[in-house]
Amino acid sequence: NRVSSQRAASSGLGLEVTAPLAIGEVHLADGRAVRMYGVPGQDFADYRLELLARDAEGIAFLIDQRDANALTQLNDYLDRFSSYLQRCSAVVAVTHIEDVAGKPLESYHALLAARGSNFPVFPIDALEADDVLLLIQVLLAGK
Repeated sequence: NRVSSQRAASSGLGLEVTAPLAIGEVHLADGRAVRMYGVPGQDFADYRLELLARDAEGIAFLIDQRDANALTQLNDYLDRFSSYLQRCSAVVAVTHIEDVAGKPLESYHALLAARGSNFPVFPIDALEADDVLLLIQVLLAGK
């Protein structure tokens, strides 16, 4: 099952609108609902991160392996969310890993080890429903 992350947006005034926040909800078999918020490519001020993370049970970092600064980006995210990572679970899900030669996951494990963190790291196709459900299961299992 592939899902689409692309939605046409309109203000109703003939203007296109770009939303810097992706929002999703997944209903689990046990009746719980998992709300997911994404900040794709955005550099939010700290107060906005506070709003997104304050009640989170977990944080999933989706990193695009094609980005030349992927490790730096992850390191920056870990810094910005450090106070939340002390109380909630986290996973690092790497997208587009098939587009890069070598063993890129080792670099993420090394970065986490250097920071004293031991979050799960795995490849994901963010448009595959089964991959997203696996990510949610891993995130909730770490709680």
